[in-house]
Amino acid sequence: MNWVDDETLNITNEAPGVPKENRSIKLTIEKDIYDESGAACESWVMKDEYETCYKRD
Repeated sequence: MNWVDDETLNITNEAPGVPKENRSIKLTIEKDIYDESGAACESWVMKDEYETCYKRD
C-alpha cells in the first residue's frame, strides 16, 4: 500500500505468474470502499457511507 496523494490510496495485490489474480486498486478515501466478498457492497449502511463499492469479479 502507498499513498498517491492526501486522498488516494494505492493497494498493490498481485500473484506473480497468475495475471488473473491481480487485485490491485486505487481508492479515494471517504468515497470508495473495497470488499473482496462483496458483502459491504450489499450492506445498506455501507451503501450510504461510500459513493463507490468495489468487489472481486
